[in-house]
Amino acid sequence: MKKTLIAAATAITFLGVLSVAQRQRNGHEAPGCSACDQQTWSYSPETGPESWGKLCAPICSDGARQSPIAVVDAFYNGSLPSVSFNRHSPNPLLKLTNYGFTPKISYSSNPEATYIQFSDSPSRYQFVELHFHTPSEHTLNKRVYDMEMHMVHSDPFNPDRNVAIAVLIKEGRHNARFDQILANLPAGDRCQVTSIPYQNIYELLPSDRRYYYTYPGSLTTPDCGETVKFVLMSKDIELSHDQIETFRAYLKKQGFDHTNRPLQNLNGRKIETNVPR
Repeated sequence: MKKTLIAAATAITFLGVLSVAQRQRNGHEAPGCSACDQQTWSYSPETGPESWGKLCAPICSDGARQSPIAVVDAFYNGSLPSVSFNRHSPNPLLKLTNYGFTPKISYSSNPEATYIQFSDSPSRYQFVELHFHTPSEHTLNKRVYDMEMHMVHSDPFNPDRNVAIAVLIKEGRHNARFDQILANLPAGDRCQVTSIPYQNIYELLPSDRRYYYTYPGSLTTPDCGETVKFVLMSKDIELSHDQIETFRAYLKKQGFDHTNRPLQNLNGRKIETNVPR
């Protein structure tokens, strides 16, 4: 009986932590600056990135570790931990939510089954959502890419510990793994939701995931919280011209020609990489 009570108390505590973490993580998307309210902030001149700080999130202007940045002159660190991408059980549906500036893609249930883990730590970072920017937000060796994909993960026990897996996208061959997403982009009103059959979101990543660049950064949309460890994959992926144009046409219907925040100052931060020299 004592063991049962302890187990029950542990489960309740765990659920409580998840509940608080989820509420706070949702707040990180944009407290005072709802991601579903493009009247508050946007990429347009009047309410664009240069105005975010005064509109609703002062840290967007005053922060010292903002993202994105120009990735160049990274310090080689052959001891950087490897990243594992894990999925323990299937998730029935992917939800695509119209955020105006991007479709936010998340699992409709059982998100804890999908997580990343660094080889030097027991901590698990659960997948929260993925979204896109066009053109790319980060530049790599001074190159601007056609698009950029962010897979956001969070520590369920500490909402101030987030990891964004960033992938640069260039025009090239048709990528069938994106077909269902591009064919079901949610249009119409902000926060409209569509869904597609389950797929493993990690299959969207480059096949070679060994090498990356990393630095301490922030969310690239309001509230610009400086809680993000960025992991930029060294290998890019390709989408065809038609696939990229499908995404751009979707954005234009939402009123945007681009959805990339300008590059931010490095402010003395170190960019590390395990890319072989």
